Amino acid sequence: MNDKHDTSPAAAVTTSPASETHGSGPAIPSTDARPELVPAVDIYENRDEYLVLADLPGVRQGGLHVRYHKGELAIEGVRELTRGRSDGGASDAGADAAGRSDARASEERLEAVYRRAFRVPDVVDAEGIRARFEHGVLELHLPKSDAIKPRTIEVRSA
Repeated sequence: MNDKHDTSPAAAVTTSPASETHGSGPAIPSTDARPELVPAVDIYENRDEYLVLADLPGVRQGGLHVRYHKGELAIEGVRELTRGRSDGGASDAGADAAGRSDARASEERLEAVYRRAFRVPDVVDAEGIRARFEHGVLELHLPKSDAIKPRTIEVRSA
């Protein structure tokens, strides 16, 4: 399974038109106030499955949604930032109990929504799709249907 920009023979899975860019930039316009980013994705194919690895830095498991519907696999992750002191103290929204407030010196990291969608070939067994998320990397296993896998046919003597 590969992105439509990949020229390898395994380019069976294609990116939906709304997700034409790679990596974390440039942003795609979003109806949300947060910018919409396209996560970087690697796609591998072997005899039994397609493997999709998507980078979603800063996304927590509760902010991650993966959907499969009518041949389309959609990934969405929300990166929400905690502003203020890194030690869990007062945020930039107000002062702590002692009246101290952290002043923002610079802010380059943004809250964002990661979105990417793929057309999945009919050979994928939708019921067997598995997902794992660890250290900001989403790992999706899309097993191929047994009907399309090569098999050995026993030849008997007459």
